[in-house]
Amino acid sequence: MAVISVIIPVYNSAETIREAIESVRIQDFTDYEIVVVNDKSSDNTLQVVESALIGVNQRIKVLSLSANSGPAAARNRGIAEAQGEWIAFNSRTVSSTSSCPP
Repeated sequence: MAVISVIIPVYNSAETIREAIESVRIQDFTDYEIVVVNDKSSDNTLQVVESALIGVNQRIKVLSLSANSGPAAARNRGIAEAQGEWIAFNSRTVSSTSSCPP
């Protein structure tokens, strides 16, 4: 079980999701999982996420909502699926460039 679950809710985020995922992956702290929750995007967000996973370990989960339900529903779904002891959120437009504390 990961110590930190980083939840990234996304909606039509094809241009920014790869950077959001990578900003978590480059952290010094490595005991985490990433939970990407696709809120029924109508662009190619899901394809960009799947291409970002090629060659990556199994620390990234991708969930898709069946209907566009808004950011709160996406975050709540991510929380429900998270396995970490702690929860963190990462906006699709914000990079986490500083190190996460243990």
